[in-house]
Amino acid sequence: MRNRNFQTKFISATGIRCKACWKCVETCPKDVIGKISFLFHKHAIIKNPGNCVGCLRCVSVCKYGVIGKGRLS
Repeated sequence: MRNRNFQTKFISATGIRCKACWKCVETCPKDVIGKISFLFHKHAIIKNPGNCVGCLRCVSVCKYGVIGKGRLS
């Protein structure tokens, strides 16, 4: 079973690539993506996967490839 913080029905996230710019968090209209921000450990997570409607706005704004289209294999 996959961790819910890494995918929804429409997108998947790879936190290790995240540079904590938070553009994906700001862009998401459904509050799907959240922040982990603890000292030197900062990255985006998928906090409300059930809210994701597949608009893919987060994918288009992420220039680091953290948020991708589709599910993890």
